[in-house]
Amino acid sequence: MVNERKVLLEEMTWEEIKEAIEHGIDTVLVIAGSIEQHGPHLPIVTDTVLGYEWGKAIALKMGNAVVAPVIRPGLSSHHLGFPGTVTLSNYVFQQILKSYIECLVKTGFRKIIIICSHGGNLQAVKRMLPLLQKKYINRALVDGVLDIEQKDKLVNDFLEANGYSAKEGGIHAGLTETSCMLALSPDLVRKERIRPGYIGPINDSVLHQKGLRAYTDNGVLGDPTRASEELGEAINQITVEFYYNESNRIISEKTNTT
Repeated sequence: MVNERKVLLEEMTWEEIKEAIEHGIDTVLVIAGSIEQHGPHLPIVTDTVLGYEWGKAIALKMGNAVVAPVIRPGLSSHHLGFPGTVTLSNYVFQQILKSYIECLVKTGFRKIIIICSHGGNLQAVKRMLPLLQKKYINRALVDGVLDIEQKDKLVNDFLEANGYSAKEGGIHAGLTETSCMLALSPDLVRKERIRPGYIGPINDSVLHQKGLRAYTDNGVLGDPTRASEELGEAINQITVEFYYNESNRIISEKTNTT
């Protein structure tokens, strides 16, 4: 994904940010990633890498958007059975999100869209969002594209239409995430260490109470053995299109009702 213009706030000077806002760049994407184990073949920065790359592509497609520094670590306590995982408490994570929004509103952004590139952050964002919306109701549109299930269904439908299974795609470090990383950051993928993971049924409450170790010895939920760059390019495109369309829908609906 080519960065045709500067869309990462952290790569811009304050003058460039000021000029961007004055020229109609009024939207900022706040992406919540993680620092957590991703099996023996993917780095612990995987969700953050994907967050940055998806964010850049979404912002470029929107035309009037930039990307805030990806929030990480996130909420990853269910991965602590594996070395390297760093997690925040719910309180700290929510306070970081609150501080991000406050700073971005003060900077001058009037449309703030929150996206989770790590599903473990989702519930905390959902709990925080109504408070943020109430606080900034007269100053900025604050919302999120948080229907990860819808995005996952689009990806899984694509996989099944092309000879792969949703179980193979997996929900963590499986075919889907591994393919995405092969397309976006192949140098970080340890191809020689790719191994199948657990592909059976998963109880979400057990997963979050007992951690991934309750299901998988290698930290993988899915089977990445057939992952490919070509597959990743298609999945990344589906993901970017979903977040782009949903972000535009939210902005259009909310601005037309105010």
